[in-house]
Amino acid sequence: MRIATVNSNARIAGGIESYLDRALPALAARGDRIALLCDYNTDAARPRIAAELEFPIWSINEIGVERAFAELRRWRPELIFAHGLADPAHEATLAAIAPAAFFAHDYRATCVSGLKRFGTPVETPCARRFGAGCLPRFFPRRCGGLNPATMIANYRRAAARLSALARYRAVLTASRHMRAELTRHGLAEEIVHCVGLPIANDRERADDRNCGDGTSVAAPSRILFVGRMEPVKGGPLLIDAAALATVALNRPLTLTLAGDGRERARWERRAQSVTRREPRLRIGFDGWRDRAAIAARFEETDVIAIPSIWPEPFGVVGLEAGMRGVPACAFALGGIPEWLDDGVNGYLAPADPPRAAALAHALVKCLADPDVHRRMRAAAGAAARRHSMAAHLTALDEVFARLMDAGGAGERAGHN
Repeated sequence: MRIATVNSNARIAGGIESYLDRALPALAARGDRIALLCDYNTDAARPRIAAELEFPIWSINEIGVERAFAELRRWRPELIFAHGLADPAHEATLAAIAPAAFFAHDYRATCVSGLKRFGTPVETPCARRFGAGCLPRFFPRRCGGLNPATMIANYRRAAARLSALARYRAVLTASRHMRAELTRHGLAEEIVHCVGLPIANDRERADDRNCGDGTSVAAPSRILFVGRMEPVKGGPLLIDAAALATVALNRPLTLTLAGDGRERARWERRAQSVTRREPRLRIGFDGWRDRAAIAARFEETDVIAIPSIWPEPFGVVGLEAGMRGVPACAFALGGIPEWLDDGVNGYLAPADPPRAAALAHALVKCLADPDVHRRMRAAAGAAARRHSMAAHLTALDEVFARLMDAGGAGERAGHN
């Protein structure tokens, strides 16, 4: 099949691109032909999506929108696999070119800021339905920035994205949580499909010794955070929680934060303040690391912490760590409870609202008993292996087949 992928960036800049970096080679390996239409393909410091493959790339930023879409039509895709463009108006035209499925990875169509959280009086997730009623709450609840013009522009963009989603014959999500979010916003249940996410392909799969065969250290003590250092990621809460867990366990702990972002300097200042008060807690900042380096970090970790204070659409890093036999600790938000079984492959903390003390309690339960930790390691590996690339491709194929059967042949004939 000729599959045209559409995404804002051709370079690996975040979770969507990391997903495509795994999915596109898997599609190509079984014989599908791949192309990519994007907004940008200019950041040479970041690797290209699926760099091992040769396929056409049309960048709107480089050749203009009219030529990019003309090249896409000339390539004659049988199916469009869309993940979002900067301009919703461009997204809206895709469904007219070929049968199209849109993968909704986030809340950009159902939230003004895309964050689904209130910033004040306490950081807490937002469960409101997107609409005009969001506007009078935006500034008082600190949903985003403080520029009225930006707020209005973002509101209109989100509304346009939501309208564009309704034009697709299929909308995909990684979690049941996101599926419920979209159907709650008016999308027909029959077009929204939860297809999960693939955690690792065969090259990346950990062997059995990494999945809980008794190799846990006697006193598990190493906590890892991997991700963007942004306000919604909950870094200060995790730092405070690690200090509380150190006191509760009455032994040294190590917290490593791998990643970067706007909040890094603030997180570092919080870490310095906390470790002065609790010197048994050691905190290190790793910066961005490639996939191999993060996999090596997982091998040296006893629990992966996901302290997000917004409803993570899926929380894929927890299962990526689980593939190496690392249990997870997270707030019970968004799609995370769908794969994190409390007390089995990790522990969940209540999030009403998210608090450091609750996260600390979950960390203590993960780390207190080596025998419990050993059982969670085995369960973490088993949970991750259920999210295989093969299972994901099967779910995609079911949706793609429906698309083609629903009129794809007629649309392809229209290109002749």
